[in-house]
Amino acid sequence: MRCLKLSLAMLLLPLPGLAAEKDVEYVTERGRLMCTSPQSLNEAQRAVEARDKPWLDSIKECTQSRPGLKAEIMQGGMLTAKIKVYDEAGKWTIYWTSPTTVKEVRR
Repeated sequence: MRCLKLSLAMLLLPLPGLAAEKDVEYVTERGRLMCTSPQSLNEAQRAVEARDKPWLDSIKECTQSRPGLKAEIMQGGMLTAKIKVYDEAGKWTIYWTSPTTVKEVRR
C-alpha cells in the first residue's frame, strides 16, 4: 500500500517535458472558423458542410481567424479546441475552434 501511495505521488509531480510545454507560444492561422460557444461552432460546421453561406453568415457568434494573433490553448482535442485569442490591444476572447487554428511560434 505504501508503494502505491508513493507511485501516485510521483504521478502528480511535474515532469520536465510537461513544464516545457508551458513555454510554447502560439499564434492564429488565417481564415479558420472560430465561435464563442461549442453550440455555435457545431451549427457553423453544419452550415459549411451544407455549403449554405446565408446560414453561416447568420451565426453572429462566429468569425474567421486573423493571422498572427497571440493565442493560448485552454483545452485541446482531436476535433475541437478551446483557445484564448488576444487582439492587438491585448483584450482576449475565448473561442471554440479546430486545433489547426493555432500554430506554434518557431524561435
